[in-house]
Amino acid sequence: MKYKLRNNYTTDPDYALEEILHDRGVEDVGNFLFPSFSCELNPYDLDNIEDGVAMLLKHLHNKSNILFVVD
Repeated sequence: MKYKLRNNYTTDPDYALEEILHDRGVEDVGNFLFPSFSCELNPYDLDNIEDGVAMLLKHLHNKSNILFVVD
């Protein structure tokens, strides 16, 4: 198996995650790991949120099986 080492990361567990996140474009690691409430999105800004809520409520009232898939 061939591989390419992207960076020589530290083996110090206190700094390893910070280095990896920095390499992946995270500028403020502290805010990324511990976001404040101001980072949350307003769910009502999402397209079709009212339709989704109506569908969820309908299935909750009907005691349907519900599967949530998140990414």
